[in-house]
Amino acid sequence: MPNTASPSHWAVEEVTQKTKGSDNGANVAAAIQEKTARAVCDGSYKDGHGTAGFCIHGDNPLLQVEGCNRTPGRREDQSAYRSELGGVVGTLLTLQSLCSVHKITTGAVELGLDCESAIKKIIAHYPPKVKDCHHDMITECRRLINELPIQVKLRWIESHQDEKGRPLHRLDWWARQNIRMDQKAKRYWKKHKRNPRQAQALAHEMFPITIRGTKLSHLDKELAYELICTQKIKRYWCKKDSIPIERYDDIN
Repeated sequence: MPNTASPSHWAVEEVTQKTKGSDNGANVAAAIQEKTARAVCDGSYKDGHGTAGFCIHGDNPLLQVEGCNRTPGRREDQSAYRSELGGVVGTLLTLQSLCSVHKITTGAVELGLDCESAIKKIIAHYPPKVKDCHHDMITECRRLINELPIQVKLRWIESHQDEKGRPLHRLDWWARQNIRMDQKAKRYWKKHKRNPRQAQALAHEMFPITIRGTKLSHLDKELAYELICTQKIKRYWCKKDSIPIERYDDIN
């Protein structure tokens, strides 16, 4: 996995294998080379805090590789959509590590998620505009896919099929894994509900936007103006009219 000091570490902060004394991902690596590997990720969001769970499978479910992460970003940036993207980044970074450790130069994996709009943004012909919401996370996904020596195919999975009256045993593999990763992300959210991940620069951001110590997920002109000018204006009028700073927001 990436070094803990790496800007990528947030996405792979907890990666494990189901079986103790595992094979260091060899079974999954073999499936990647044989182009039969499958992966699923899902996000969870609540109270301004996001997490994600992801798994990568070869032909032996006991040797799957799986993980969790907390979605970085300001509370105002967090959403279920951003958490889904965080799951994609975690999956791609784990694939990158597997390719490096097992010296994989060719292969394929199919990655399933239940957010169709995220898939469309990631595979779009043109890159996202800097003003697009979650520009940083979408760019991270796109550049990781381009860096990988293997082919990544994205697949849409219908979400929460277990909540639509469908018996679990009648659902296909993709649906069952989606349910499992949803539960995994929710457990990780509960584990870290008092410790959300703050906004930070991502590894593939060429020009991270930070204003007065606040990292933005995209170029929001109104927010940028507020961060740059509001405090200065507030101090000016408080001094000019002898207004206590704590009373400023009460004045029309």
